[in-house]
Amino acid sequence: MRTAAIALLTFIAASAFAADPNTAIATARKQIQDKQYAEAVKSLQEAVPGATALPDTRDRTMALAALHFYTAIAFSGMNDEWKAKEELEQFFHFSPQTNSIDPAKFDPHLVKWFHEVYDSLKQEQSASFDLAYPGFQAFAEEMPKARPVATWGDGPELTLLGTKEEKAEWKRMTDDASRETFIDTFWSHREPQFKQSFLRRVAFADRTFANEKTRGSMTDRGRIFVLFGPPRVVKQKPLTAREAGSIRSSGPAFTGGDTDVQARFKSMEVADFNMTVGSGVPLAKATIERWIYNRDQLPKSVAEADIIFKFLTQEGYGDHVLQRDFLIVKAMHDAVTP
Repeated sequence: MRTAAIALLTFIAASAFAADPNTAIATARKQIQDKQYAEAVKSLQEAVPGATALPDTRDRTMALAALHFYTAIAFSGMNDEWKAKEELEQFFHFSPQTNSIDPAKFDPHLVKWFHEVYDSLKQEQSASFDLAYPGFQAFAEEMPKARPVATWGDGPELTLLGTKEEKAEWKRMTDDASRETFIDTFWSHREPQFKQSFLRRVAFADRTFANEKTRGSMTDRGRIFVLFGPPRVVKQKPLTAREAGSIRSSGPAFTGGDTDVQARFKSMEVADFNMTVGSGVPLAKATIERWIYNRDQLPKSVAEADIIFKFLTQEGYGDHVLQRDFLIVKAMHDAVTP
């Protein structure tokens, strides 16, 4: 692999990007210098849509790499290992050729985490979605399994797609005839082709991702699949105790297009799930699975260029629990916003 120095990002920040990313990076560098780390994170994250909108593919990729790298620096300054590593993973996604960092120019924690993330990503097994979860390409079933109409409101249709008004109206229903009429009206407000595609995904998710307690389309993987379809790449690797040391709880489930995204993100910042072991030895029954979507696979309403959804499985923590941050929740919100 060709070596590319991180110092190159200094040049990236000064190059001819669109104004928003360039200004944000310059502002964030000053904020980091002044130890205003939270402000730097905000400046950088607000510039992501501007970077995504850059017309030139190379400029867009370099801008997003720079934004994620400087966000990692800011989180490193806050001593937030988990968030810094998440940003470094995003950085490597946009700059896969980079494999070194100048230890004389960056905080020792950041340098250490850079190498840990780089080494960790090399362990990933990569496959297409159809290899990881066979059958969707040939899956012909277009309707989910029939269920009592009274339970329809608890399913993915209303939960993920319903507006606040539709959900309130459903709760007022007291008989199946009214519920059937409501369902017909619900779908009449949406494109027939979208309905067909959505229900096909629901049927496949119900079959593929179900567990003992939860319908497949209502699991975290199921919800992402139903909203976005199959990812371009699925990557899996064991979770080490070191990586588990600062895992955050996933917070409450996403509930649809009427959600106040900022308020929901704040509610997800809950207590750390801390491990007592700090080694790099893989944990039993512990894995990280990443679903990678490229721009051409995403709904037009979603601003991000690429999205990586990360699912964590660990005994005592959960099965394929989606790791949510503001950008992930926003993408899910935007996916169902007209």
